[in-house]
Amino acid sequence: MPGNFELASKKFLEYRVQLYSQFPDAKKDARALGANIVNPHTASADQMWDVLWNKPLYANARSDSVKKKVEALKKPLSGAWKSMAEEDGPFKIDRVGPGFAVNSFSVIGTSAKKIIGFRVAPHRLYAIVGAGRELSIRAEQSATPFADLTFKDLPSILGLLKEKFGFGWGFTTILHFLTDLGLACKTDIHLVRTVRALGIWAGEEDQLNIREAIEVNQIVNALAQKIYRDVTPPRFRELDKNLMDISRRLFKKPFR
Repeated sequence: MPGNFELASKKFLEYRVQLYSQFPDAKKDARALGANIVNPHTASADQMWDVLWNKPLYANARSDSVKKKVEALKKPLSGAWKSMAEEDGPFKIDRVGPGFAVNSFSVIGTSAKKIIGFRVAPHRLYAIVGAGRELSIRAEQSATPFADLTFKDLPSILGLLKEKFGFGWGFTTILHFLTDLGLACKTDIHLVRTVRALGIWAGEEDQLNIREAIEVNQIVNALAQKIYRDVTPPRFRELDKNLMDISRRLFKKPFR
C-alpha cells in the first residue's frame, strides 16, 4: 500500500481544520452522517430500505438535481419493498431489451407506473425494484436482513450485492449504499482527489474501476486507523464525508 500514512494523517487533520474554519457547516454535516449510519447487524428491513431505495437515482446524476425527486418519492416508496417480490405485484417491471433505453423496459404494475410518473427513468425503477425484491426475500428469513454484511470483506459484499440486486447496481452505486452503513466509502472524484493530495494514492484517473475502488477503500481504512485508532462505522462515515468535502469545497481547482 503506497504512501506515508503518518504524514498523510497530519496533512488530513490540517486540511480538516481549514475546512471546518471556512465552512462550519461541514463539521455539522459530517458528524450528522456519522451519527445516523444504519447498523446492518441490528437494522430492520424498513430501516435498511430507507437507505437503500434511493441509491439508483443518484447513479450518473447530479446530486443536487436528485434530492427533490428523492423527497417526492419518500412517501410512495415507503415500505414498498414488501410487495416488490410479488411476481405480478404492483411494482412489476420487466426488462425486455438491452441497455438503459426506455423501450428496453415494460412497466406493468400500477404502483410502478405511478413512480414513472415522477419522471423516474425505467432503468432506475428496475434497479430499485431489484433491491426491494432481494430485501423482501431476506426479510422472510431474518429480522435483520443484511446482518451478514458485517461478516464479509468488501470484495465479497460487492460481488454478492451486484448479483442479488441485479441490473442497474454497479459497484459505485453499491458503495454509495454501503457508506450509509459505515462499511465503505464511495470513491467519487472528490474523495479520490483528496487521497491523491494526501500522497497515499498514486492513480492519475479520477474515475476508478472496481479493483482501484477496493484499493482506495483499503487506503482510507488505513488512514482512519492512523487518525482514530479505534475505527468505528460512524467515524469511517465521517471521514468519508471529510475527504469528499476537502476536495469539493476546500480545493478550488482539480487537485493533482
